[in-house]
Amino acid sequence: MRRGGDAPWEIWALLLGVIAVVAIPIAVGILAIRIYRVFYPIVQPERQSLATLGLEERDGFFKIIFIGWVLCAPIFYWVYTTYVI
Repeated sequence: MRRGGDAPWEIWALLLGVIAVVAIPIAVGILAIRIYRVFYPIVQPERQSLATLGLEERDGFFKIIFIGWVLCAPIFYWVYTTYVI
């Protein structure tokens, strides 16, 4: 019977690949949004009222991961077509 620590290297490579496919776009998205916000900061409204509270603009998780995926998708596609297929 095999122990849990004796996993073949393919399993470890797959696990590392899955983590990289998730973590790299998040990191790239955060970096891209931070660079974008240096040049185009979020403008705060002059007056706070109930009408403007719902219109608050901020960078959420899905915006960050979407930007990361848009920037990383061509690189992931190139790696897939070059090394996997």
